[in-house]
Amino acid sequence: MMLLMINTDDDGSNSNNAYATHTSLPVIEPMEQYIAGRVYDINGLILYNGEPTSDVLIEVKIDSPDGSSTKEYVRSRDDGRFTMTFKPNAQGYYTITATSHCRDVHRSICTYQSTMLEVAVYEEKSIDRLCVVGGGECINLDNLTIAMVDARLSEDVMIDSSKRALMIRLMDVGDRAHIILTLPSHIIDAPDRLSVVVDGKAVEHREHLASSNVRIVEIPIYDGGSVVVEIIGTYVIPEFPIAIALVLAVSMLVLLTLHRLQLIGYN
Repeated sequence: MMLLMINTDDDGSNSNNAYATHTSLPVIEPMEQYIAGRVYDINGLILYNGEPTSDVLIEVKIDSPDGSSTKEYVRSRDDGRFTMTFKPNAQGYYTITATSHCRDVHRSICTYQSTMLEVAVYEEKSIDRLCVVGGGECINLDNLTIAMVDARLSEDVMIDSSKRALMIRLMDVGDRAHIILTLPSHIIDAPDRLSVVVDGKAVEHREHLASSNVRIVEIPIYDGGSVVVEIIGTYVIPEFPIAIALVLAVSMLVLLTLHRLQLIGYN
């Protein structure tokens, strides 16, 4: 005996198909970057036969790096789009799985198509001061941020004036570590590309301009444990208090020397 199933397609028409199934497919549209502690709306689209489909029930499962998971059910709107809430509390790699449960009338012939997406959630730190290596001198600043995943910042960001470099020490570095730095040009810059060194070895990185005076630098890190990252430019600021104090000291020395020469001349 042949099993005959009546399938009502998403366009409302009836079609007689042997062993008919319903195969609506969810598509997730990820954002470029996620930061722990923020709330996001992740958008998606349900397609049936390549066309947006309304009133489809979607199960959204989010697996966290700590092993826990959450589920949320949403429905596609008239335009086939759906929105789910994403609230990452900690950095790490999250897996988002959207599964179509089809329209209610198609539940018995639903194939439960899924789309899986892994996203990196970064922990963002704002750096409000820079200190000179070995000197104890520090200066307050703003607009410098570090976003990291699979790694943690272990101490203050330092300046090595002799190398014209920012020094960043990371700990708990995993095998999928990645950092993104927002570097204002008044802090560090170069006419072309900056150089990046991890534990004494030059590494490939990606950088682009976020604006005319801010550079974004992305660095994958493959060494585990604790590492030191050096961002090297043609100059590094702050010039105060170290450089300016040095200039003032040299100026005072020159003035004193000239004054002594004048006194010798009068004698």
